[in-house]
Amino acid sequence: MAESTHDLDGHLTQLARRGLLQPAPDSADLEYLFRHALIQDAAYAGLLRTDRRTLHHQVAQALEALYPERRADLAAQLAHHFAAAGQDATARGYYEQAADRALSSYSNEEAAAHYQAALTLARAPADQARLHAGRAEALGRLGHVAEATHAWQTAIAAYTAAADGAGLARTYTGLMRLTFKAGDTPGTLAYGAAALAALAPHPESPAQIGLFQTLAHATFLSGDPAGAHVYAEQARLLAQRAGDATAEIEILIMLGTLAKGDREQRLLFLAAAAQRAEAAGRLDKASQAHQNTAFALVELGDLPGARQHYAHMTRLAHQQGHVSDELLASTGDILCAIWLGEYPRAAARLAAVRQLAIRGDPLQALAMSETLLHYYQGARAAATARLTGLVAQLQAAGNFQVWLIGVYMLTDLLLDQGAWVHAQTMLAGVRPVSTRGVAFGRAWAHYQSAEVAAALSDRAAAAQFLATAHTLAGPAPSRPDQAGLQRATARLAAAEGRWAAAAAAFAAAAASYGAMGRPWEQAQLWRAEAAARRAGGAPDDPAAATLDAAATACFAALGVPAP
Repeated sequence: MAESTHDLDGHLTQLARRGLLQPAPDSADLEYLFRHALIQDAAYAGLLRTDRRTLHHQVAQALEALYPERRADLAAQLAHHFAAAGQDATARGYYEQAADRALSSYSNEEAAAHYQAALTLARAPADQARLHAGRAEALGRLGHVAEATHAWQTAIAAYTAAADGAGLARTYTGLMRLTFKAGDTPGTLAYGAAALAALAPHPESPAQIGLFQTLAHATFLSGDPAGAHVYAEQARLLAQRAGDATAEIEILIMLGTLAKGDREQRLLFLAAAAQRAEAAGRLDKASQAHQNTAFALVELGDLPGARQHYAHMTRLAHQQGHVSDELLASTGDILCAIWLGEYPRAAARLAAVRQLAIRGDPLQALAMSETLLHYYQGARAAATARLTGLVAQLQAAGNFQVWLIGVYMLTDLLLDQGAWVHAQTMLAGVRPVSTRGVAFGRAWAHYQSAEVAAALSDRAAAAQFLATAHTLAGPAPSRPDQAGLQRATARLAAAEGRWAAAAAAFAAAAASYGAMGRPWEQAQLWRAEAAARRAGGAPDDPAAATLDAAATACFAALGVPAP
């Protein structure tokens, strides 16, 4: 053995002197590399096929014997050598091990490639189903929705043929989550219905927890909170019986989403979920908790707080290589920057994340952010027209929550421009469903309708809408609701000729927007207050002039033209 080792060292040294090999840099062991890939290819091609197989098998066995504690690290190399040696079953096992390891560390492209390599060697239906599911997860994270959907469906067919209820539940859940994140809520619900039908003959299993959770989220966003609670309760009971810690994190997230009526409890649920998820290394669940917390804070008017959670979610999504989540978090951050009047920062962030939307922007999140920025920068007519088209697309796609968010943004711009008839049409369509509390509370469509009715001189309707809005907002309205109610109160007072009351309500609304850090809206309301003061019989009111000057200075400081 010593002699053969000596001979090997001599041969390697001679090949290195001839310029065919070179010592590997930074290698703890004596290791040589070919100086050029063509030299390696030529040497390999000169071997007989049987010799190649023998050598690959010997290398694989040597790696196993020399480094038994590092087999997980060397799984990809071992898989390659065993595959080249014709040992398909062993190679498949190592490819799967390498793929699972890559997936767990969010090396998604590597994981997808290893799963595909394992699939070419898999013969048993159970192995094929499991590998298709792993590949689907990796492809979904990379944003390859069509390929991932096909892979999930292939896995579902394999698990159906194997009568594996637990595998079927897991793969349907994966397909539903992919579809849900792609913005297709109706498609998610359709897959959910198919899953429940397919699982009916199978006994209950913990794998069904995720399915009920995803159904709860999709049902909620389709505008059916009561139905969502039914699925949430089924998930909770299953997790309780299974003692599943990960499921408990997911259910905390879900409870935080559904607990719309209790703001403090909602944030507590989500904070607990984020903390547990990060402690457990479940970055995907932590990302989801931060996303829901950020949106909850936006609804409450805490834009700086929301931006912190969107930034955290962006980092987590990037760490996981999860393109769609990173796009969603980045656009949430951009929207906060726009509302806070940080237009240069928003423009820079838009340019930086636009590449993430190369594979699609199914929720139109980037498009809506870009359109809103253009509006504030002065392109109001074009931005309003574009946002109107985006809202129509979202409605056609059936994504109820995102459509509501789009309508909320659009009607806000229409009110800003005084486009009362257009706003009236939009609000008439959304008012019956806005009270479900799926986005921005339950009152906004009614206090916006009160503004419109007052501006169109329908004072009775305005008063009725405003009274309903107060009831829906409750005794402790959120900051956005408070500002909206004050604006509607001001419009109604102006329509009734109560100019002092109108000026006071406009001033209160401006203060509410100031407390939220929204300078554009605050400046617009200063101008409205100034106009109300002048209309009240004091055309030379110095306070009105001061308000107009403050508004002009604010727009100049923002670097945008005054409307």
